[in-house]
Amino acid sequence: MKRIHVAAVLSALILTVALGQAQEPAIRFESFKRPEGMQEDRIRALGQVLGFREWPEREGLFVGPAVSRSLLREPALVSREARACTTVTFNDLPWGKCEWSWNELDVEVVLAPTARAAQEYMLSAMTDNTLPTEALVGIYKRAERPAGLGSVAFLTRSRSGDDVRVRFTRANVALHIRATGRMSAEVLPLARRLDALLLSQQPLTARQLLERRPAVTISRPARGKPAVPFNLSVPKDQVMEVHAFVDGQTASAQGGTVSLGERKGEVEVEVTTITRDLLAGSARLKVTF
Repeated sequence: MKRIHVAAVLSALILTVALGQAQEPAIRFESFKRPEGMQEDRIRALGQVLGFREWPEREGLFVGPAVSRSLLREPALVSREARACTTVTFNDLPWGKCEWSWNELDVEVVLAPTARAAQEYMLSAMTDNTLPTEALVGIYKRAERPAGLGSVAFLTRSRSGDDVRVRFTRANVALHIRATGRMSAEVLPLARRLDALLLSQQPLTARQLLERRPAVTISRPARGKPAVPFNLSVPKDQVMEVHAFVDGQTASAQGGTVSLGERKGEVEVEVTTITRDLLAGSARLKVTF
């Protein structure tokens, strides 16, 4: 009888746990599409531990901050500088993402349409690595939460302390700063300076943010000319980068035209621009040449 009783208790316990797991709602992203191949249970495990559902959402929205090495405490240490920009899709619209590299320090800034969208991007990025899920959860469970930094912030350090990373969101902006060696001392001060730049802005409404996105207009090519003209609705000094594609392949975009090269027949031309505020605009047009 005792064995039966113990077995019954264990069975009931297992069933209760299973039911609890089954009733736990999945973490679903509202506007950011989870990268293909990324496991939902991995995102759910980290999100539950970090209290993703309770992360605060601010009403006011910002544009991207002015990132430069002048924000560093010791800018003279920088001997190598690079920048690369692309876009991230939220609700089927492109938004700016730029990465700056200064020696052993990297900064990534992503502009999103809402605070929740920025948080969705950050949580996804936090899980985008080869660490076992248990190890990943453990790292962020022990992560520092720098007081007063961002709406949500996590700072991690390697055991040696010479590899420091901070991820945080401030309203609709997601930031990731990582540095190694001597540059690691710059991470937290730089994060606070970038956060201060965001807070110094006049907050925007969702409508105002959308209205500030640049418009791109693509025109049909003149007869006999293998180039497609395009026009941007923002001044040149506000443009960070312009990317052009012909049938999905990178193309040259110089002097307000996209070169078709040796292509013939019907082609699809796409032009995307990213402003210094990390606002992005894009247009596509099928033309026959």
